[in-house]
Amino acid sequence: MDAALRQPDRVWSYDDLASIPDDRNRYEILDGALVVSPAPRLAHQELVKRLLVLFVEQLERPGHARVFAAPTDVVLGPRRVVEPDLVVVRTERAAILEPHAIVGVPDFVVEVLSASTAQVDRGGKQRLYGEVGVLEYWLVDPDAARIDLLVPDARGVMQLHVRATREEQLVSVTFPDLVIDLAALFDGV
Repeated sequence: MDAALRQPDRVWSYDDLASIPDDRNRYEILDGALVVSPAPRLAHQELVKRLLVLFVEQLERPGHARVFAAPTDVVLGPRRVVEPDLVVVRTERAAILEPHAIVGVPDFVVEVLSASTAQVDRGGKQRLYGEVGVLEYWLVDPDAARIDLLVPDARGVMQLHVRATREEQLVSVTFPDLVIDLAALFDGV
């Protein structure tokens, strides 16, 4: 099943989202429109798990940042709520971490692409992350065994900074101590 962008008969809000019962789908709101995606495949979840472990080791344990995996709501506005695969917030910005959600702009967001989400991840979410000021956005492509690292330009438009493939290492722009060996990351996935 593909991610469905439901044209709203009304404008959806975070309160509306919070009232939806858990049905294993992922719900997000992009500019008031409800986006629904099915639960991800195991390869997707394996990559999220591997990245989470690396992020905790290289960012959270040294005290550079807090790292969260989906499902974690990121409230960017009353009609802008996303649930990225991984979210990173620098330690000095921990005030945006509230008990129910991250309320504000995270520093770094990761989306692992799947057939059901790639269009939204490369489209509406990429645009939104640039507009609100996310410093770094990774698009992890399991099929191509590569990661696109995007950063916003002066206009707030996410632009490709580097495309790393299986044979390379990827170094974060925001956190230069974060280094990912893509051969190890994609091994067996």
